[in-house]
Amino acid sequence: ADVMTTEPMMAAVKGKDTKLEMMVRRFLFLKAVRYRVNNRKLLRLPDFVLKKYYRIIIFIDECF
Repeated sequence: ADVMTTEPMMAAVKGKDTKLEMMVRRFLFLKAVRYRVNNRKLLRLPDFVLKKYYRIIIFIDECF
């Protein structure tokens, strides 16, 4: 694969608000779990941070 074909493909890959992330957001919201999205204060930029009672961070690593 040359640069002319891989560069546009990699540019099209979304880093935020992917389909899987939106599904997880809807699920958490329906369960009344409050969360933060892409919290920059934490290391490695987690996708979801459940702070209050849970102290959990969630990373969603998708294949592209």
